[in-house]
Amino acid sequence: MYKVVSTKKGIYESTNSDFDDENPWIVEYVLGEITESFDSALFCFDKIEPAMNFTTLLYGPHAILECEVNNPRKADFICSSIKPEQIDKFWYIHNMPDKKKRGRLIREIGIECPRGTILCDTIKPTKLIYKEGNVRVRHRLLLGRREISEDY
Repeated sequence: MYKVVSTKKGIYESTNSDFDDENPWIVEYVLGEITESFDSALFCFDKIEPAMNFTTLLYGPHAILECEVNNPRKADFICSSIKPEQIDKFWYIHNMPDKKKRGRLIREIGIECPRGTILCDTIKPTKLIYKEGNVRVRHRLLLGRREISEDY
């Protein structure tokens, strides 16, 4: 699995930190350490290609971490807002037991996830795969080749 992270502060954080440094939903990731979700789930990608495609939507500096995850499952929707109160509402709706009501409400506040998006309960980053600025690695990844350069 692959986690796309922001690197604007010199640490690995969830990409919502690109828009709002004070957002309580920002999650920090450390290589070799397990990060747990809190009242929600964590997002990652099942393959490197969709993770690379997602990086084209980001504003700040970013990286891709290879990771181990717990309880992976397909993600359908993601919150369409970066406002903490909207994210709170999204996860409240997401966790509702009534699937019919949940489906209708989540479409009002969410947008479809990018292809290959996975939800999980924990993420343990194991390796830095890509860091913005390494053109050679980006070129190899976008061509779909599996070899990854170690010289980032």
